Amino acid sequence: MAEITTKMKEALSDCYNCDIQILINRSNEIASQCKDYMVVKANNSNVRFNESAGLTFMLSNGEVKNLGLTHYSLSQLSTKLGIPTRYIEKCVNSGRIDLAQDNINSWLEDYNKDLFIRGYNDQIRGVLSSKYSVCDSPEILKVVDDAVDLSNYKVKGSFLNEERLHLRLIGKEMLPIDEEDLFAGLFIDSSDVGRSILTVKFGIYKQVCTNGLVIAKSGGVLFEQKHIGITAEEFHKGLTNSLKTVDELTEHAIEWVEYAKNCKAHNTMENTEEFLAYIRQQTNLSEENANKVIYLMKDRYDMSRWGLINGITEVAQDFTLERRLELERMAGNLLVA
Repeated sequence: MAEITTKMKEALSDCYNCDIQILINRSNEIASQCKDYMVVKANNSNVRFNESAGLTFMLSNGEVKNLGLTHYSLSQLSTKLGIPTRYIEKCVNSGRIDLAQDNINSWLEDYNKDLFIRGYNDQIRGVLSSKYSVCDSPEILKVVDDAVDLSNYKVKGSFLNEERLHLRLIGKEMLPIDEEDLFAGLFIDSSDVGRSILTVKFGIYKQVCTNGLVIAKSGGVLFEQKHIGITAEEFHKGLTNSLKTVDELTEHAIEWVEYAKNCKAHNTMENTEEFLAYIRQQTNLSEENANKVIYLMKDRYDMSRWGLINGITEVAQDFTLERRLELERMAGNLLVA
């Protein structure tokens, strides 16, 4: 019986011997196994949730396709139809595919909107609207290769698969801050299937423990664009212009870190319970993980705001990529608060 399964945790891979060209080649390999389909005015006469928990759909030329659904593409389809994803997954995973079929195919009856289906091998990697603009990982990496002076940066982490791209380019010059191994860099994130918008953010990377924090305030967002109306040319122009601010942001980052190193973490830190509640409020971490932040502050860092930031970004490494990026952004907000 078919079963919808969640993918394993997405982890950033270290890229000590990796360069942009290697990533471009990998992205091209993935692209060679991908194919897009447009289903015009989708309804249950040309799209059906089938007995294998996949989609059977008909193209305008009469060709019929049968493709499986990934965890994410199923959630996209369910969301578009207004059906709770967890319910559909429960139906499938418990062997009640007939219930999932009844629900999905019933709501498809009056849908009558175009569906842009992105395939990868024999599966559907994304279910999107016709408004979605294709600007995929190969194009994005080629723009980065052309627009960024890579003689000043090195790849320190990346994640690349058929759904998303995340890349960390870290400057080769260490920031002049005593007792810190910090480097300024560019954190690039995108998704071929709508899991995230295309963004380039200024960030700081701590080499000894691979902590990263993303600056989403004070000009730290260098480029941001939804996959609607975007082109590689537009991305190139926007990125080229925004890179002019990196030197100024780097100077500010030095000031922010110096201040955070000499700043108390929070006025409730003498009270463990109140400080724990403060961390949870700032990060949405569980009590267990918030306690781990405090432990790291005491054992590895210090009880300054900078110690708190490092504790959060180290704990962030235990999570999925999306949650890690969220926590690193929260840590960056604490830095510039």
